Amino acid sequence: MDKTISYVITMFNEEKRAKECIDSLLAQKTPSLEILVYDDGSTDKTNEILKSYGKKIKLFTNKDRLGAAVNWNRGNKKAKGDYVSCSGCDFNYPNRNCVTISQFAKDKELEIIHTDINWKTPKNEASGVRKAVDFDGYSKCTFNAVSATAKPYVWLENPYPELSIETDCYEDVYINIARKKYKCKSVHKITVLWGKGSSNRIKREALEIRQNIYNKYGISVRLY
Repeated sequence: MDKTISYVITMFNEEKRAKECIDSLLAQKTPSLEILVYDDGSTDKTNEILKSYGKKIKLFTNKDRLGAAVNWNRGNKKAKGDYVSCSGCDFNYPNRNCVTISQFAKDKELEIIHTDINWKTPKNEASGVRKAVDFDGYSKCTFNAVSATAKPYVWLENPYPELSIETDCYEDVYINIARKKYKCKSVHKITVLWGKGSSNRIKREALEIRQNIYNKYGISVRLY
């Protein structure tokens, strides 16, 4: 039997990108088992757009904003796929499912897969590739895509209060990978188009906070 992937997506006020994200998952070369979407208290037309997909997605609507980690953990408990991919409102290239499944098939001990990503410029154009970096089979690179996990990853809720509610849980997974708590494979294939243009550029202050977090754990990584 072919292996399957469950996607757990969290969105907050994403009326401009929601359709692009969901359509890209529905257009995968190999079908996803299910797409679970958490509308995290949106006040724009995000929920209306998501409802238009009917049974093509499983929609969960929060009255209040809970943050990515809370929604991903809830989705992990409901997901029925062999692999689970948790992310925000990103565009996914048609090869994402194929790349993910093929890598897990090659190594049954893999727990997490990272891939390269492309990101949007302030003019809303795709430009450049942010590479995933290998260190003895483990990744020490941040800001690339966690494509999927072989078993549900328990995302910590607000582990680093100095970072925003939507970004701090990402740092936790990268730190755990860098500390070799999980076996990770970095795949140099682009599967995700990330970002909102200029409004989503990483600020220097945030980079410094992240760098301090990594230094605390003795992790050598260059943030950029």
